[in-house]
Amino acid sequence: MLKILEGTYDDWKQWFVENRASKFEVFSASPVEITPDTVLLRIFAPPDGRVPKDGYHLTGPTWDIREQKPKDYLILLYEKGQPPLILAIPDHTGLIENCATKKQSIQKLSPPYSWRCKVCKTTGESEVLQECCGIRVRQLAPISDYARKWVADFAISASFQFIPVSKISDMPNISQNKDALKNALNAGMELEQILRNQNFECPDSFEVYDKKTHHIRVSDLKNKKDFLKALSSAVKHRGKKIPPKKIANFANLIELGHVFDEIFNSIFSKNKTKNWSIGERVHFNCEQLGLSITGSPDLKYSGVPVEMKTTKILPTKEMDKKTKKGIRRKWVQNYLPQIAMYSHASSIDWMYLLLISRQTGDFTILPVDGREEIEKLQKKWAKWSREKSIRKLLAKYSN
Repeated sequence: MLKILEGTYDDWKQWFVENRASKFEVFSASPVEITPDTVLLRIFAPPDGRVPKDGYHLTGPTWDIREQKPKDYLILLYEKGQPPLILAIPDHTGLIENCATKKQSIQKLSPPYSWRCKVCKTTGESEVLQECCGIRVRQLAPISDYARKWVADFAISASFQFIPVSKISDMPNISQNKDALKNALNAGMELEQILRNQNFECPDSFEVYDKKTHHIRVSDLKNKKDFLKALSSAVKHRGKKIPPKKIANFANLIELGHVFDEIFNSIFSKNKTKNWSIGERVHFNCEQLGLSITGSPDLKYSGVPVEMKTTKILPTKEMDKKTKKGIRRKWVQNYLPQIAMYSHASSIDWMYLLLISRQTGDFTILPVDGREEIEKLQKKWAKWSREKSIRKLLAKYSN
């Protein structure tokens, strides 16, 4: 069966009747009114089978609220028992999360490879990735067309409005220390003025994540699965040169997180402020596993580390229970462990978490206490250290 990519709204209704079901409902999360003559682009999901060469494929969820509200910008023709027909305005494809063509999602990288030193920020090009400042340099990849379009649209529409902690839903381990709350409020108001006076420009490149590694990183200690992968890789590549990546995979949300890192680094590299600056590397000692590792908080405010995370929407008190549950899960599994390790490495009880919405540009700054979480992590690490297979890998890694 021929897989058509574009058609009018009426064309697609007729297609659905002929290929899936005679009766159906239409669910729209498009910001524009859809008329019978509106041209819509089809987007393919796994139930649709093989994606055409130039077709867009959706690798994330279709529904925001199942059978009620699609993900942003999507239009769904749907009947129970049938996969939805996913459509969108062609100009909106660059705004849809986890949506891209095969060409957009994979980019080949060839020598000379671009790189940047994590310590001194020196950039360069070479046939292989050498060391600088005693560590392997980070490979860079060009920003995708999707990210460029997204940043251009975001720069126009973003509010950069600071949302204080008083309007944020209760999340685990937000510090109630009066000084911490006051400082977070001041940090947010200062950052709001900084962002509103900046040209929010798209960077040319971002650091490519490579699961092959020589060293364990702070982020690898969040859970046992990631730790074992990183430890096994470090042991496997001990004393060997890790070749540059030949392909950069663009998963929309992952790339946008890197793009935000690059933008904020650029802002505070060019604009020196009294309180805000780029984050500095910290050294974390994990006694339970016998590891001394490093990590890099994104920013710093008045000497206190700031970890930045992008999210679809902020966890405000008005959000529905299902959305709050999803953010809370990410908070506990991702945000808290990293903050606990960074704050412990910095010998402080709490540090800042900067959350910024990819949808609106609204952001919040929260003081998060890491003491309770670090105790939980230490118990986990002690348990891991008693496993024979892990002890063997640690012994090889330390030699």
